[in-house]
Amino acid sequence: MESNLHDTSPPAAEDSRQLLNDLAADRTKLARHIEAPRWLYPVAGLLAAIFIASASLDGDMIRRVVAGLALASIFLLVWGFQRATGVRLSRAGRPAQLTLFTHVLALLLLLSVSFGLASLDLHWWIILPALIGFALTVILGKRFHRQYSDEVRHGH
Repeated sequence: MESNLHDTSPPAAEDSRQLLNDLAADRTKLARHIEAPRWLYPVAGLLAAIFIASASLDGDMIRRVVAGLALASIFLLVWGFQRATGVRLSRAGRPAQLTLFTHVLALLLLLSVSFGLASLDLHWWIILPALIGFALTVILGKRFHRQYSDEVRHGH
């Protein structure tokens, strides 16, 4: 039985290039594997809009149930996507984490605006922060995913 443990010669340049090409191909394949389905961010946006618009509902219990279901559905959507692809929020690089943090803060701000409008009995105006929440979720969600994919593709 022959062993290469004692072979101290440097790998050939051609072998090194092939290994680097294989690594780049694997990263590209992995980045394709974690692509989000087209419907993911619009559905997440709709759930975020429902969460924000829940402030306009009458009845404290109804408002809490709708907001809780919307929030739980968002978490279920993220969890399912993580299980299917291996994308983990905790493994995201700094740019993707900043995008996610900005997104969460923006949604909380929009929810606060929504409650402020409801307290002023301007329920129809709550549509505006809900629509902004939808748009931000789609835009920032896709941005987060693009940043995450770029990190995987380039090995950052």
